[in-house]
Parts: sequence; C-alpha cells; structure tokens
Amino acid sequence: MWKRKNEHDRIAGIQLPIPTQIVSNEEYLPTPQTPEQRNVERLLKEWSAQRSRQMGLSRREFLAGSCGMAMAFMAMNEVFGPWFRVNAAETQDLEAYPELWPKT
Repeated sequence: MWKRKNEHDRIAGIQLPIPTQIVSNEEYLPTPQTPEQRNVERLLKEWSAQRSRQMGLSRREFLAGSCGMAMAFMAMNEVFGPWFRVNAAETQDLEAYPELWPKT
C-alpha cells in the first residue's frame, strides 16, 4: 500500500527539513535508504535533539527554522564531505547568517 512521504514522516516522528531517502512518485517503488542516508538522518536527529534542548525549543520548532536547515547541511557535510558552506554558529543563533556571510 502506498503511503505519502509526509504521512510516513508524521507516523515515524521524523519530520526533517530534508529528505533522507529517495521517495516515490507513487508510480514506482522507491529504492531502500542507503547507509549514508541513514547516517545523515541519525546525525540530524541526535544533533537537533541536543541543540533544540539548549535553545529551549521543541525539536520540531528547531528543525523548522534556519538553524535546523543549517544543522541538516552540517550532517550532510559530515557524511558526504564539505559540499555546503555552513558554520556551526548558524545552528545556534537565528541571526548568525547575516553576520557570517556579509552581503556583497
């Protein structure tokens, strides 16, 4: 039986800002999650749980904001190498981005 990604995420309690596995277009079965994708998901869950507690936010609130997206980029960099230009300060401070990367 087909299940939409948002329904799967809600039931599994994942709700991450990025997909951590290929999803189906409901025409073909998706490929299974790779070990690397599973590792990104694991890191993002662990790190976001810690950081959200430090910031006094729920994990969902944290992941819904810019800090959560920065955390997702950091998790992908950890697993796949330095593809995304992101700084750890961006996962702690909602205003970090403008300070780190001045407008040109």
